Amino acid sequence: MARDLAPFSGSGRQSPLGQRLAPLGRLRAEMDRWFDDIPTRLQQAGNFRFPISSPAIDMTETDDSYQLTAELPGIDPEDVEISVTDGMLLITGEKREERNETERDYSYSERSYGRFEREIALPSDADTSAIKAKVNKGVLAISMPKDKSSESRKQQIPVEAG
Repeated sequence: MARDLAPFSGSGRQSPLGQRLAPLGRLRAEMDRWFDDIPTRLQQAGNFRFPISSPAIDMTETDDSYQLTAELPGIDPEDVEISVTDGMLLITGEKREERNETERDYSYSERSYGRFEREIALPSDADTSAIKAKVNKGVLAISMPKDKSSESRKQQIPVEAG
């Protein structure tokens, strides 16, 4: 015997299974409405800051340096901080964007804020005392020369048989 598993039959009447599942449908609709309403509730709660994702990073090596680029669209250079601690490069920043439009019959204002942080392990031969950084058209470029004295610190270890 075949059973109708759809909540509604073709005649417009609800099947017995559909009648039993109806409360779950109403619960789902209420949860969907509640989740759709979260951004509005947060805006009403005050100055809420949404975190932005970590910037995309590319790192390349040349014979004498390492080049790192990070995408930072819409972020002012003065809102970016770069530091090095224990062989780790830390890039942090904050995006603050405001948009205001005023026409004859309406006014529109939008603000978005968000912090990001990205930590990158540096190669052991990176000369952290000579790192340079610059931002151009939303792309942060970091140049790290290689420490030539680290070449002389390399040591070959012989491997002996058991």
